[in-house]
Amino acid sequence: MNGNVGVISSPESGSTFWFELPLQIVPGQNHGRAASGLSISPLSSGEQYGNRVASLARDHKTHELPHLNLDILLVEDNGVNQMVAHEILKKIGCRATIAEHGLEALDLYEKQKFHAILMDCLMPVMDGYQATREIRILEMKNGMTRTPIIALTANAISGEREKVLAVGMDDYLTKPCRVQDIHAALLKNTMQNHSTQASGKAGDDNPGSALLDQQVLDDLMQLKGADNTPILPTLLEMYFDNSATLLAEISQHLTDSDTGKLMSAAHSLKSVSLSTGGSRLGNLCGVMEKAARDGNLQEAKRIFAHLEPLHRDTVAALQACLDMHRQPA
Repeated sequence: MNGNVGVISSPESGSTFWFELPLQIVPGQNHGRAASGLSISPLSSGEQYGNRVASLARDHKTHELPHLNLDILLVEDNGVNQMVAHEILKKIGCRATIAEHGLEALDLYEKQKFHAILMDCLMPVMDGYQATREIRILEMKNGMTRTPIIALTANAISGEREKVLAVGMDDYLTKPCRVQDIHAALLKNTMQNHSTQASGKAGDDNPGSALLDQQVLDDLMQLKGADNTPILPTLLEMYFDNSATLLAEISQHLTDSDTGKLMSAAHSLKSVSLSTGGSRLGNLCGVMEKAARDGNLQEAKRIFAHLEPLHRDTVAALQACLDMHRQPA
Protein backbone atom coordinates (compact mmCIF):
# COMPACT_ATOMS: atom_id res chain seq x y z
CA MET A 1 0.00 0.00 0.00
CA ASN A 2 3.10 2.18 -0.17
CA GLY A 3 2.84 3.17 3.51
CA ASN A 4 5.16 3.16 6.51
CA VAL A 5 4.92 1.57 9.95
CA GLY A 6 7.09 1.74 13.06
CA VAL A 7 7.31 1.74 16.84
CA ILE A 8 8.95 4.02 19.41
CA SER A 9 9.53 2.05 22.58
CA SER A 10 11.35 2.27 25.93
CA PRO A 11 11.81 -0.51 28.52
CA GLU A 12 9.29 -0.35 31.37
CA SER A 13 7.80 2.86 29.91
CA GLY A 14 5.60 1.78 27.04
CA SER A 15 5.44 2.02 23.27
CA THR A 16 4.00 4.27 20.60
CA PHE A 17 3.03 2.46 17.39
CA TRP A 18 2.52 4.49 14.24
CA PHE A 19 1.72 3.95 10.61
CA GLU A 20 1.25 6.15 7.55
CA LEU A 21 -1.06 5.20 4.64
CA PRO A 22 -1.57 7.22 1.45
CA LEU A 23 -5.39 7.25 1.44
CA GLN A 24 -7.81 9.53 -0.30
CA ILE A 25 -10.08 11.68 1.85
CA VAL A 26 -13.79 11.02 1.31
CA PRO A 27 -15.71 14.32 1.11
CA GLY A 28 -18.22 15.00 3.84
CA GLN A 29 -16.71 12.59 6.40
CA ASN A 30 -15.43 13.45 9.90
CA HIS A 31 -11.70 12.83 9.70
CA GLY A 32 -10.80 13.88 13.22
CA ARG A 33 -11.46 10.62 15.08
CA ALA A 34 -12.43 7.11 14.06
CA ALA A 35 -15.21 5.21 15.76
CA SER A 36 -12.63 3.18 17.62
CA GLY A 37 -11.33 6.31 19.30
CA LEU A 38 -8.05 6.35 17.36
CA SER A 39 -6.73 9.74 16.34
CA ILE A 40 -6.64 10.28 12.58
CA SER A 41 -4.32 13.08 11.46
CA PRO A 42 -3.95 13.54 7.70
CA LEU A 43 -0.60 14.90 6.57
CA SER A 44 -0.77 18.49 5.43
CA SER A 45 0.38 19.38 1.95
CA GLY A 46 4.11 18.83 1.61
CA GLU A 47 4.55 17.32 5.11
CA GLN A 48 6.90 14.34 5.27
CA TYR A 49 6.12 11.33 7.41
CA GLY A 50 9.59 11.61 8.95
CA ASN A 51 8.62 14.95 10.50
CA ARG A 52 5.49 13.43 11.99
CA VAL A 53 7.49 10.53 13.41
CA ALA A 54 9.95 12.96 14.99
CA SER A 55 7.05 14.81 16.60
CA LEU A 56 5.64 11.54 17.92
CA ALA A 57 9.04 10.66 19.34
CA ARG A 58 9.28 13.99 21.16
CA ASP A 59 5.79 13.61 22.64
CA HIS A 60 6.52 10.04 23.71
CA LYS A 61 9.83 11.03 25.28
CA THR A 62 8.17 13.80 27.30
CA HIS A 63 5.61 11.39 28.74
CA GLU A 64 8.18 8.77 29.66
CA LEU A 65 10.63 11.02 31.56
CA PRO A 66 11.27 9.47 34.98
CA HIS A 67 10.64 11.59 38.06
CA LEU A 68 13.88 12.91 39.57
CA ASN A 69 12.76 13.55 43.17
CA LEU A 70 15.10 16.53 43.63
CA ASP A 71 14.98 19.71 45.69
CA ILE A 72 15.77 22.60 43.35
CA LEU A 73 16.53 26.24 44.11
CA LEU A 74 15.04 28.24 41.22
CA VAL A 75 16.56 31.72 41.00
CA GLU A 76 14.50 33.85 38.59
CA ASP A 77 13.15 37.39 38.85
CA ASN A 78 10.46 37.26 36.14
CA GLY A 79 7.06 35.99 37.28
CA VAL A 80 6.19 34.36 33.96
CA ASN A 81 9.53 32.55 33.75
CA GLN A 82 9.12 31.48 37.38
CA MET A 83 5.77 29.90 36.61
CA VAL A 84 7.00 28.08 33.50
CA ALA A 85 10.10 26.70 35.20
CA HIS A 86 8.16 25.77 38.33
CA GLU A 87 5.60 23.80 36.34
CA ILE A 88 8.32 22.02 34.39
CA LEU A 89 10.04 21.05 37.62
CA LYS A 90 6.76 19.73 39.03
CA LYS A 91 6.20 17.72 35.85
CA ILE A 92 9.53 15.91 36.26
CA GLY A 93 9.03 15.24 39.96
CA CYS A 94 11.09 18.03 41.51
CA ARG A 95 10.30 20.36 44.39
CA ALA A 96 11.17 24.01 43.70
CA THR A 97 12.01 26.83 46.09
CA ILE A 98 11.97 30.21 44.35
CA ALA A 99 14.35 33.13 44.90
CA GLU A 100 13.82 36.37 42.98
CA HIS A 101 17.46 37.49 42.94
CA GLY A 102 20.94 36.31 43.86
CA LEU A 103 20.99 37.77 47.37
CA GLU A 104 17.80 35.93 48.29
CA ALA A 105 19.28 32.78 46.76
CA LEU A 106 22.35 33.05 48.99
CA ASP A 107 20.15 33.35 52.07
CA LEU A 108 18.11 30.29 51.09
CA TYR A 109 21.23 28.34 50.15
CA GLU A 110 22.70 28.80 53.63
CA LYS A 111 19.50 27.61 55.30
CA GLN A 112 18.50 24.62 53.19
CA LYS A 113 20.11 21.80 51.21
CA PHE A 114 19.41 21.66 47.48
CA HIS A 115 20.36 19.05 44.93
CA ALA A 116 20.84 21.70 42.25
CA ILE A 117 20.30 25.37 41.45
CA LEU A 118 18.70 26.77 38.30
CA MET A 119 20.20 30.26 38.05
CA ASP A 120 19.00 33.12 35.89
CA CYS A 121 21.94 35.31 34.93
CA LEU A 122 20.55 38.86 34.74
CA MET A 123 18.59 39.91 37.85
CA PRO A 124 18.26 42.99 40.08
CA VAL A 125 19.96 43.29 43.50
CA MET A 126 22.52 40.55 42.70
CA ASP A 127 22.89 38.82 39.35
CA GLY A 128 23.45 35.11 38.80
CA TYR A 129 27.16 35.48 38.05
CA GLN A 130 27.92 37.11 41.41
CA ALA A 131 25.58 34.79 43.29
CA THR A 132 27.44 31.80 41.87
CA ARG A 133 30.81 33.24 42.93
CA GLU A 134 29.51 33.78 46.46
CA ILE A 135 28.09 30.26 46.67
CA ARG A 136 31.39 28.73 45.56
CA ILE A 137 33.25 30.75 48.21
CA LEU A 138 30.81 29.58 50.90
CA GLU A 139 31.35 25.98 49.82
CA MET A 140 35.12 26.36 50.03
CA LYS A 141 35.00 28.12 53.39
CA ASN A 142 32.61 25.67 55.04
CA GLY A 143 33.74 22.46 53.36
CA MET A 144 30.38 21.93 51.70
CA THR A 145 29.70 19.55 48.85
CA ARG A 146 29.63 21.43 45.54
CA THR A 147 26.03 22.05 44.47
CA PRO A 148 25.47 21.92 40.70
CA ILE A 149 24.45 25.31 39.30
CA ILE A 150 22.80 25.42 35.88
CA ALA A 151 22.51 28.75 34.08
CA LEU A 152 19.18 29.81 32.59
CA THR A 153 19.81 32.59 30.11
CA ALA A 154 18.21 34.23 27.11
CA ASN A 155 21.66 35.14 25.77
CA ALA A 156 22.25 32.49 23.13
CA ILE A 157 25.39 34.30 21.98
CA SER A 158 28.97 33.26 21.43
CA GLY A 159 30.98 33.22 24.65
CA GLU A 160 28.03 33.08 27.04
CA ARG A 161 28.60 29.42 27.88
CA GLU A 162 32.27 30.09 28.62
CA LYS A 163 31.26 33.07 30.79
CA VAL A 164 28.89 31.11 33.02
CA LEU A 165 31.35 28.23 33.39
CA ALA A 166 34.14 30.66 34.29
CA VAL A 167 32.24 32.01 37.32
CA GLY A 168 31.65 28.48 38.64
CA MET A 169 28.43 27.26 37.06
CA ASP A 170 28.28 23.68 35.84
CA ASP A 171 25.96 23.81 32.85
CA TYR A 172 24.06 26.16 30.56
CA LEU A 173 20.51 26.23 29.17
CA THR A 174 19.01 28.87 26.89
CA LYS A 175 15.45 30.12 27.23
CA PRO A 176 12.86 29.03 26.40
CA CYS A 177 13.81 25.79 28.14
CA ARG A 178 12.05 22.57 27.12
CA VAL A 179 11.00 19.91 29.60
CA GLN A 180 13.49 17.43 28.14
CA ASP A 181 16.35 19.94 28.34
CA ILE A 182 15.83 20.73 32.02
CA HIS A 183 15.33 17.06 32.84
CA ALA A 184 18.53 16.06 31.02
CA ALA A 185 20.59 18.85 32.60
CA LEU A 186 19.43 18.02 36.13
CA LEU A 187 19.94 14.31 35.60
CA LYS A 188 23.45 14.80 34.22
CA ASN A 189 24.58 17.23 36.92
CA THR A 190 23.08 15.49 39.97
CA MET A 191 23.85 11.84 39.23
CA GLN A 192 27.05 11.74 41.31
CA ASN A 193 25.90 13.45 44.51
CA HIS A 194 22.13 12.90 44.53
CA SER A 195 22.23 10.02 46.99
CA THR A 196 24.49 11.70 49.57
CA GLN A 197 22.66 15.03 49.51
CA ALA A 198 19.23 13.45 49.72
CA SER A 199 20.31 11.55 52.82
CA GLY A 200 21.15 14.82 54.57
CA LYS A 201 24.85 13.96 54.81
CA ALA A 202 26.19 16.19 52.10
CA GLY A 203 29.93 16.59 52.42
CA ASP A 204 30.38 14.21 55.36
CA ASP A 205 32.21 11.62 53.30
CA ASN A 206 33.81 13.98 50.81
CA PRO A 207 37.56 14.17 51.53
CA GLY A 208 37.91 17.37 49.51
CA SER A 209 35.46 19.15 51.83
CA ALA A 210 37.29 18.39 55.08
CA LEU A 211 39.25 21.09 56.90
CA LEU A 212 42.28 18.79 56.92
CA ASP A 213 43.31 16.03 54.55
CA GLN A 214 43.92 13.18 56.97
CA GLN A 215 45.58 11.03 54.32
CA VAL A 216 48.26 13.69 53.75
CA LEU A 217 48.84 14.00 57.49
CA ASP A 218 49.06 10.23 57.92
CA ASP A 219 51.68 10.10 55.18
CA LEU A 220 53.67 12.93 56.79
CA MET A 221 53.61 11.14 60.14
CA GLN A 222 55.46 8.24 58.56
CA LEU A 223 58.33 10.40 57.34
CA LYS A 224 61.51 10.54 59.45
CA GLY A 225 64.63 12.66 59.25
CA ALA A 226 68.30 11.69 59.22
CA ASP A 227 68.26 10.98 62.96
CA ASN A 228 65.17 8.77 62.54
CA THR A 229 62.87 11.27 64.27
CA PRO A 230 59.53 12.30 62.77
CA ILE A 231 59.68 15.42 60.62
CA LEU A 232 56.03 16.40 61.22
CA PRO A 233 56.64 18.70 64.24
CA THR A 234 59.37 20.64 62.44
CA LEU A 235 57.36 20.74 59.20
CA LEU A 236 54.23 22.12 60.85
CA GLU A 237 56.16 24.73 62.84
CA MET A 238 57.65 25.90 59.55
CA TYR A 239 54.19 25.98 58.01
CA PHE A 240 52.76 28.08 60.84
CA ASP A 241 55.43 30.76 60.30
CA ASN A 242 55.42 30.57 56.52
CA SER A 243 51.63 30.68 56.11
CA ALA A 244 51.32 33.66 58.46
CA THR A 245 53.91 35.53 56.39
CA LEU A 246 52.13 34.68 53.14
CA LEU A 247 48.78 35.76 54.56
CA ALA A 248 50.27 39.13 55.51
CA GLU A 249 51.73 39.46 52.01
CA ILE A 250 48.34 38.73 50.45
CA SER A 251 46.78 41.45 52.59
CA GLN A 252 49.45 43.95 51.53
CA HIS A 253 49.14 43.08 47.83
CA LEU A 254 45.38 43.63 48.06
CA THR A 255 46.00 47.05 49.60
CA ASP A 256 48.48 47.85 46.82
CA SER A 257 46.15 46.45 44.12
CA ASP A 258 49.07 44.38 42.82
CA THR A 259 47.40 41.43 41.13
CA GLY A 260 50.69 39.91 39.94
CA LYS A 261 52.18 39.62 43.42
CA LEU A 262 48.78 38.68 44.84
CA MET A 263 48.51 35.76 42.44
CA SER A 264 52.01 34.58 43.37
CA ALA A 265 51.40 34.78 47.13
CA ALA A 266 48.00 33.04 46.84
CA HIS A 267 49.61 30.29 44.79
CA SER A 268 52.36 29.83 47.39
CA LEU A 269 49.89 29.64 50.27
CA LYS A 270 47.79 27.18 48.27
CA SER A 271 50.78 24.96 47.60
CA VAL A 272 52.18 24.91 51.13
CA SER A 273 48.73 24.40 52.69
CA LEU A 274 47.87 21.45 50.47
CA SER A 275 51.28 19.91 51.12
CA THR A 276 50.76 19.99 54.88
CA GLY A 277 47.15 18.78 54.92
CA GLY A 278 45.29 22.10 54.92
CA SER A 279 43.01 21.09 52.06
CA ARG A 280 40.16 23.54 52.54
CA LEU A 281 42.47 26.52 52.95
CA GLY A 282 44.50 25.42 49.94
CA ASN A 283 41.40 25.13 47.78
CA LEU A 284 40.19 28.60 48.74
CA CYS A 285 43.62 30.02 47.96
CA GLY A 286 43.23 28.51 44.51
CA VAL A 287 40.03 30.51 44.05
CA MET A 288 41.85 33.69 45.09
CA GLU A 289 44.72 32.87 42.74
CA LYS A 290 42.27 32.68 39.84
CA ALA A 291 40.61 35.96 40.85
CA ALA A 292 44.02 37.64 40.86
CA ARG A 293 44.90 36.11 37.50
CA ASP A 294 41.65 37.53 36.11
CA GLY A 295 42.43 40.95 37.59
CA ASN A 296 39.32 40.81 39.79
CA LEU A 297 40.45 42.60 42.94
CA GLN A 298 36.90 43.02 44.25
CA GLU A 299 36.44 39.26 44.15
CA ALA A 300 39.84 38.68 45.77
CA LYS A 301 38.95 41.01 48.65
CA ARG A 302 35.72 39.12 49.28
CA ILE A 303 37.66 35.86 49.35
CA PHE A 304 40.23 37.30 51.76
CA ALA A 305 37.45 38.03 54.28
CA HIS A 306 36.90 34.24 54.43
CA LEU A 307 40.58 33.36 54.10
CA GLU A 308 41.74 34.89 57.39
CA PRO A 309 39.35 32.98 59.71
CA LEU A 310 39.88 29.80 57.70
CA HIS A 311 43.65 30.15 58.18
CA ARG A 312 43.12 30.47 61.95
CA ASP A 313 40.95 27.35 61.99
CA THR A 314 43.49 25.41 59.92
CA VAL A 315 46.40 26.38 62.16
CA ALA A 316 44.41 25.46 65.28
CA ALA A 317 43.46 22.08 63.83
CA LEU A 318 47.05 21.34 62.78
CA GLN A 319 48.31 22.42 66.20
CA ALA A 320 45.87 20.00 67.84
CA CYS A 321 47.13 17.28 65.51
CA LEU A 322 50.70 18.16 66.44
CA ASP A 323 49.95 18.09 70.18
CA MET A 324 48.37 14.68 69.82
CA HIS A 325 51.37 13.45 67.85
CA ARG A 326 53.72 14.61 70.59
CA GLN A 327 51.87 12.73 73.34
CA PRO A 328 53.74 9.62 74.49
CA ALA A 329 52.26 6.38 73.23
